[in-house]
Amino acid sequence: MNLTKTIRSEYTTLEESTHQKVKRKESYTIKNLVNLAQEWFCLSHNAGSYFTMYQQALEKIKKFSYTNEDITELCFHAEDFKKYDSLLEKQRGPTFDRGTGERYIGIFLSALIFADQEQTKTKKEYIIFTEEFQTKLFQLGMRNTRAHIIIQGNVGDSLGRQMEGGTIIVYGNTEDNAGKEMTNGEIVIQGNTGALLGCEMKGGSIHLEKNAGNSIGNSMSGGKIFINGNIGEIASTQYLPETKKGEIYHKGEKVKLPFP
Repeated sequence: MNLTKTIRSEYTTLEESTHQKVKRKESYTIKNLVNLAQEWFCLSHNAGSYFTMYQQALEKIKKFSYTNEDITELCFHAEDFKKYDSLLEKQRGPTFDRGTGERYIGIFLSALIFADQEQTKTKKEYIIFTEEFQTKLFQLGMRNTRAHIIIQGNVGDSLGRQMEGGTIIVYGNTEDNAGKEMTNGEIVIQGNTGALLGCEMKGGSIHLEKNAGNSIGNSMSGGKIFINGNIGEIASTQYLPETKKGEIYHKGEKVKLPFP
């Protein structure tokens, strides 16, 4: 894992300088981004599909100017997104699971990163501080094409979903479906992950430093998964004839896949 060691040393310096800069800054751009996110949430939270929410976020931000540093700074305004839970609670009643609204910000951040990459056509670095939020953001890094995304803290479901390129480094744990449907790129997780790691994965690679849950590589048709910690069950019952091309390695040894 020389790659992660190198990134970690680079990130330590970045974290210190970025953290100080963000804490001091209250910009007009950030206020606009917060307002834009709130407008998007009011429009999209009943969309019925995360992909529809993502597309609506892209529509909202396509004419808006911001930088990768602005995206980092937005993480330090987590307090502004707590009202999302109140909006959902009014609609869904007292049984509503608080924290659901805030975690949608993962989709909005992913759209911001994608749009910035498409506009500049250059590979940039984006630092996301998920530890500033009270709940785990899901769909972070969704449809990433070339960005180098560094995430400090834990992450919710579907990290790097449908990722097409670039790199995502997580200094924390992830929940289920990390790398779901990814076709290229690299995901490095320094902590643990939940079930369904690499579900429907078609290409690229996932490096997991610690432990994985069950159903690893479910319906995986390509790519490689490397796990250094303990592993749960390798998925077998949902494999189709065409989904037998992926590779899974455990502590350096290739795992024999349980195909029929």
